[in-house]
Amino acid sequence: MNVAELIEHTAKGTPAYVEPVSGGLTGVIKCKTEVNGKTYMVKVIPSDQRRDLWYTELNKHCNDQMANPKLHRLFADGNMCLLSPWITGPSLEECLASASREQIDDYASQAADILLTLHHDPFEFPPYQESLRRQLIGLCEKINEYGLTFPGKENVCDYLMKAVNEHQVSHVCFVHKDVRPENFIVQNGKLYLIDFDNGSLGERAADFPYLTTMVWPEHRLFAKKLIENYLSKADDPDFWNANLIYSTAKVADYAIWKWEVKQRQVVIQANELMKQYEGLTRTIPAWWDETV
Repeated sequence: MNVAELIEHTAKGTPAYVEPVSGGLTGVIKCKTEVNGKTYMVKVIPSDQRRDLWYTELNKHCNDQMANPKLHRLFADGNMCLLSPWITGPSLEECLASASREQIDDYASQAADILLTLHHDPFEFPPYQESLRRQLIGLCEKINEYGLTFPGKENVCDYLMKAVNEHQVSHVCFVHKDVRPENFIVQNGKLYLIDFDNGSLGERAADFPYLTTMVWPEHRLFAKKLIENYLSKADDPDFWNANLIYSTAKVADYAIWKWEVKQRQVVIQANELMKQYEGLTRTIPAWWDETV
């Protein structure tokens, strides 16, 4: 079936038009469409029944400020068609460039509430502990297999292997895993979280590495305000310890991706990880106290 047919079967209506949208990952079909009077971002991705179930359950934990796929369908050929609300407006990244302190506070409060809603309902999911363990071990094995030598490499592997043995998973929930200003759209002052492609079940801290560790300096005030709002309403005493594990894993994963795709060592992100967390000996990044 062509894209128009996939959309028709998913939305149960004939698309008024199908316009290609540029950007995104190679192999992912992206387009804009209108069906039954509603406008959607369409993505067609390789998938399976577990992912189909994930999107079904995700819809039960979202509100109107989350532009997650409201319609989706898995086809026999292994492709899934996802239809998410098309949100018109600039990215939060663009808006922060000229935002006042009051606007930053408002954006941060909205973003925190979106994440609190997404993370609200915990799941009993014992397999996640072993899944995280395998993930962390796998990162270290890949780093050594490729002979990577990025700054702090030994610290990273030692820290992750320690986490494998000591970290106890808590509050498994739906997580977005790509929370950053670029993935919020601002429409008439209201934030919308987009791009749920990387989402999964996981710990709440898995949603914060970009905001705590890979955040650009000009976005740190927003990130700090968001996290302060979030932690004021979430009972998560182990947040910073867990955040460092996921932040370290994110940099390790990026180092592997950069080598596999570009045959280059990661430098900037690895240096920043070592600097902000003092060689992984502190849990709260140094920029936190410097940002007021």
